[in-house]
Amino acid sequence: MKSLIRTIGVLIVLCSATESAGNVKCKYDISAVIDESNRTVKTTTKLVYCNYGSKNLDELLFHFTPNQEQHQGDSAAVDEGFSVADESGQLLQVSPFVQASEPLADYFVVKLGRPLVPDESAQLEIKSKAAILKRCGARIRNLRGCWHPKVVRRSDEDWQIGIEQFADYHATVGPLAKPLIPISGTVTQRQKDKNGLWTITCEASNIPDFSMVFSRADNVISGTQGDVTINCFYTKNKDQAERILSIAKDVVAFYRNMYGFYPGTLLNVIAYDAGGGGGGPIGSNIVYVLRNSLEWGVAHEIGHEYWGWNWVTAKNPLNNWLCLGMGIWSDRQYLQARNSSFTYYSRSQNKYINAARDGFNTKLENLTAADIETQANKKDLAHNKGYAIALMLEYVLGKDVLREVAKTTLDRFAHQAIDATDFQSVCKEVSSQELDWFFHQWVYTDDSLDYAVVDAKTTQVDSKQQIVVSIEAKGSARMPIDVLLELTDGTAFVGTDLIRVINSSVGPDGGPVLRVSLVPGSATARISFELEVGGFARVLIYDAAGRLVCTLVDGHKTAGRHGVTWHGQTNYGHRAGAGVYFVRLEQQGKARVEKVLMLR
Repeated sequence: MKSLIRTIGVLIVLCSATESAGNVKCKYDISAVIDESNRTVKTTTKLVYCNYGSKNLDELLFHFTPNQEQHQGDSAAVDEGFSVADESGQLLQVSPFVQASEPLADYFVVKLGRPLVPDESAQLEIKSKAAILKRCGARIRNLRGCWHPKVVRRSDEDWQIGIEQFADYHATVGPLAKPLIPISGTVTQRQKDKNGLWTITCEASNIPDFSMVFSRADNVISGTQGDVTINCFYTKNKDQAERILSIAKDVVAFYRNMYGFYPGTLLNVIAYDAGGGGGGPIGSNIVYVLRNSLEWGVAHEIGHEYWGWNWVTAKNPLNNWLCLGMGIWSDRQYLQARNSSFTYYSRSQNKYINAARDGFNTKLENLTAADIETQANKKDLAHNKGYAIALMLEYVLGKDVLREVAKTTLDRFAHQAIDATDFQSVCKEVSSQELDWFFHQWVYTDDSLDYAVVDAKTTQVDSKQQIVVSIEAKGSARMPIDVLLELTDGTAFVGTDLIRVINSSVGPDGGPVLRVSLVPGSATARISFELEVGGFARVLIYDAAGRLVCTLVDGHKTAGRHGVTWHGQTNYGHRAGAGVYFVRLEQQGKARVEKVLMLR
């Protein structure tokens, strides 16, 4: 890292003090010159930084990583130097930031000519150069994160290293081969030059990560959901893009109903024909999805627009288990409401469970950077245990209460960074429960949840069959857990109890036990049915008053045995209460009704 020494000088101008400490402090006006052939970008940025704190500032701290993590052998690299000048054009002194007697990589101090007092702003001009990086091989070339020098978020006491500063952006980008690219801002103008190249102008308000993508997905279809514009970029598979766009519109509507808002008015989704599942965020308002995880992948990445990317962020970016866990919990709510596959969640839970059984350190707080890196490389615990924590908290508080916790957290910490302490305080406030024990065993220690079914017996009690299930707790954590009973007469139900060391559950009238299993986080009923001939069939759930609760099957089915799982959700995504429900199978003008009991 080389030190960059510049002439000192600064012009400070008053700004209107109408914002509070939690609101936007930065406004970037970026002119970006793109060189796609050499994979570089040169920027001239006009920055307005307002001091909304209560103390004078003698300097500003910038984060600048022009050569971020190199993907797939990416060799593009640029000089890390950048310059900062005041409004009169005089260059300012730039030097590496020193922490614990050592320079901190990619952080630079800009010395101001005189103190920046509260309610004043500095207007600066910054020149820099960055590499356009690869992601997913060569399919995605992007500029993300601190590809331009960004002022670090500050509290009244100190700079908050690693925490993204929400800011407003105005950007002019070009020359580009096409008039529309996935970018974090809403495009307000497009201009084409005599060589057929484009320059676009866009704007974004109060976002932490202004990014853009240069990819092979050079086709786009668009739609809206309320005031949200959704663009789906694709290469050749338009049918896949149309499906992704349809799912994205449905997901945005679902989250808006669940949380009461959507974090922005723009969403860019990049669809790829590449195999594999998953996807990822590329910046504020930009996500990509691979072909084998369309419904889950879209819901998952949009969930992180709330948790981690566009609304609340993590105070410790190296250990963002809370945002990851609540993001996964959010997409699980969507898939439950749509009765979709839960394969991903089982894999995620199993990875965490196996890590705990192997004696791996699974605590998530008070770790060193080396601990966090090891966890991420070996077991991806931030994802897997983060989700497990959200799931277990749902057991303790109930789904409706946790939804209220999530809504309150998003409202209270809008455009801010959060940690476990912030989240725990909201949980306590909303639920009126003391949760020190929960956060101690799940967050601050490596206690683990490990139960096993050891016995299941059926006995006659007053002319009824009583099913007694014995469950052994092998791990150190003590939590509620679901017990799924499947009977030989085809009925099934789920019971939940607070298990200590050995406990039992009593079942309803029914045949002998066919199967007993533990299904954490899955208040479900498994419904089996057999069709003598193929054709149109419907499977509907009604409550005891005869009201339609959920449609499970509504379409063509082949002859033979079928199964479908009801996750305890209504057609509108709400949780169905405990009680008796009726399953109605309709085919060829005939109907059959069976009873199912939901115990939570």
